[in-house]
Amino acid sequence: MTLALIAWAVKRELGNTPVHMLDRFGLGCLIGGALGNLFDRFTRGRVTDFLDFTFINFPVFNVSDMLIDAGIGLLI
Repeated sequence: MTLALIAWAVKRELGNTPVHMLDRFGLGCLIGGALGNLFDRFTRGRVTDFLDFTFINFPVFNVSDMLIDAGIGLLI
């Protein structure tokens, strides 16, 4: 999926229509978050979630997860 996102980003950049800055930033966040999780998966064998907010009932997550969510939000 990460390779498909990179191919889509390259295709959009090389196309004739200009790409909006928010789209570029969103794709960068999405690809960066995916690569961060992939790096963890390949080097550690698992993705390490380390942000745990015990004062509220919220899932544990990491910076890569935040980037993926922000990228999706910007693309939408």
